[in-house]
Amino acid sequence: MKLKRCLALLLLAAMVTGLLGACSADTQTSSLRGFSMPEQLKTIKSGVVAENDRMRLSWDLDTVSLQLQDTATGEIWSTIPYSYLQSEKTGNNYVQNGLRSSLYITYEDGEKHVEMEQNSFRHAQYITAQSIEGGVQLTYYFADAEISVPVKYTLEEDGLTATVDVANITEGTYKILSVSVLPFFCSAENTADNYLFVPSGSGALMMTDDTQRGTRRYSEPVYGTDASATPVFCNTAQNTVRLPVFGAKNGKNAMLAMITSGAEMATVNAVAGDAQYGVSAAYATFALRGLATTYTGNSWGGANAVKQYSADVVNVNPSVRYVLLDEKNNDYNAMAAAYRSYLKETAGLQEGIGTPDLMLSILGGVPVRKLFMGVPYETMSVMTSFADVQTILSDIRTQTGASIAVNLKGFGSTGLEAGALGGGFKADSAFGGQKALSKLTDWCESNQIDSFFDYDLVFYRQSGNGFSVRESAISAALIRATYYDYDIVTHQQTGEEMYLANRYTMAKSAKKVAELANKLGTTGTGISTLSNTAYSDYNSRNYYCMAHMSDDVQRMIDGLHAAGLKAFGEQANVYAAVKLDYIYDTPTKSSGFFALDVDIPFYQMVFKGSVGLSGGAINLAQDPKTEFLKTVATGCSLGYTLCGSAEQDVILGHHSAVGSGIYTGLSPQIAEYMAQAQPLLEQVRTASIVSYEKNGDVSKTVFDNGVVVYVNYGLTAEQTELGKLDAMSFRFD
Repeated sequence: MKLKRCLALLLLAAMVTGLLGACSADTQTSSLRGFSMPEQLKTIKSGVVAENDRMRLSWDLDTVSLQLQDTATGEIWSTIPYSYLQSEKTGNNYVQNGLRSSLYITYEDGEKHVEMEQNSFRHAQYITAQSIEGGVQLTYYFADAEISVPVKYTLEEDGLTATVDVANITEGTYKILSVSVLPFFCSAENTADNYLFVPSGSGALMMTDDTQRGTRRYSEPVYGTDASATPVFCNTAQNTVRLPVFGAKNGKNAMLAMITSGAEMATVNAVAGDAQYGVSAAYATFALRGLATTYTGNSWGGANAVKQYSADVVNVNPSVRYVLLDEKNNDYNAMAAAYRSYLKETAGLQEGIGTPDLMLSILGGVPVRKLFMGVPYETMSVMTSFADVQTILSDIRTQTGASIAVNLKGFGSTGLEAGALGGGFKADSAFGGQKALSKLTDWCESNQIDSFFDYDLVFYRQSGNGFSVRESAISAALIRATYYDYDIVTHQQTGEEMYLANRYTMAKSAKKVAELANKLGTTGTGISTLSNTAYSDYNSRNYYCMAHMSDDVQRMIDGLHAAGLKAFGEQANVYAAVKLDYIYDTPTKSSGFFALDVDIPFYQMVFKGSVGLSGGAINLAQDPKTEFLKTVATGCSLGYTLCGSAEQDVILGHHSAVGSGIYTGLSPQIAEYMAQAQPLLEQVRTASIVSYEKNGDVSKTVFDNGVVVYVNYGLTAEQTELGKLDAMSFRFD
């Protein structure tokens, strides 16, 4: 095994050299051509522009719209909602600007620094259509804004792909900031049975009926707010969008939209229940320029926010693929199945991968300041030593016999705090040193427990091991990007500032952690922060607007696999999720915004059976029993975040969650929940989810091996197909 890993490390070293050499220098001026109207505006006539065995794409010059028809069913989806086109209603300016526009843009007045928006119906003086292979290109000329935007629409076997040709955008006095593609293509009529699907957290539905609730608008950035942007306030209750997808169910028909390029720079938007529109819709907006917000003092003692945009645009062509689902499979279950199938085809998502009974994150320690005879000094507050970890795991195995995967978090030189990148890439002696860790990993191997040593490869506060804070990531303001934790109550920045590893370092840090894992003897490497954090780095145009984050992280994980190591992530974004061996603390709820109506476990429906998967950390949840039931409902591993002990100063500090993780207090609960869940987990260990539905307080999950699970989240007993189900309990067959 050691020889195999050494050979793999040589391969990884070669990979690192290639990756570092591929980085390009930044440019400080726009690469876009200057705006000018062509002397002749030519456009093709109305008619079919592309066709295959199932689909037909047509261009309508009169309405300036595209229609996508499923020839087998006659179903038509239009860039202007088809029900609106058929009604021949005009509507007021608000309705027309929305429903009849296939593109929105935002741009900046460089002198006034004012952000403005235009839509293609009201403001695009000309829209030309040209035939291209497999479809049509529409070029939108916003003459007043001196901006033109070409978008290619190509027919797919099962739908349509829209791609913004960024390199051929033109601009003049004003600078383009973002584009929103086909805002009413993925739409549903406002009726009681229709809904929109949005990817908030685990996933959520927005019902479209405009007689029950008023207009609701939803907007969340894919992969969360850019970590390099450093907002003053941050909604700590928000559950980040992990999957770049959205959809609509419209009667017997349904559509799934997948952002296939440029997801890092995307925001998913939706509007539901707007009675004036008569339809609800979801769409994607793509940032084309990076943004940094700085604050200057004013004469009233407050602060003025100043927005600064990058000089150049991204070098990525954003793309959305719209897939039509058939009439027999036309709900969010079918959307999950379609996305899962897409990931199998394009990202190598596997099948039949088992999940253990328990997935644990065990916390090492936190540096604290103390006094000795009035003199302050810093020491490590050890919550769990390596010997303690073995004691905890041994006790769990004795009590439950559970299969386990464990991630050791905060066992580096600065514990759970950001210090040198990757915790100094070493196991700190405060926890017992290398001998104690070797003893632990040998014991884990003999007991068939996959063990991981976690590294923070994103945030750090001090230089070391060849990673300097002077070479950290740069914000769009071209200054060193900083990041803060946020107070759970005030949502304001708290704690010391942290820096972000520049994006060039990912290849180097991959080699570093692989070398250390080989010495430590762990099964693999935990990359928790890297698996769930996306950010920009304006050292290079390659990394504007978080671009290519997915490529970098996937290469990182491939490098770990090449070194014979497994990879452990936490609340992983999809680009990491498709590569990881274990995903801990998967999202089990949405952001809970007013706009959202029903939470669904879309994330688990996509990944269960393809990667080791745990539900949310049960002991850290507001309601542990409900979190346990959510985990059982999707057949995932029980997840816990544990430690051996915790000092009062640590609990009262910004690591308050550790007070809920002390093992001695949780041991009885783990044993009880494990006894309840283990019979089910043994039956669905490698199974994927076929369908999930929830009626009232009772959910029903069907797995691909035929196992059915009912869960009652209510306070009274309910009747199910498997018989009477007590309150807050589950039953399976």
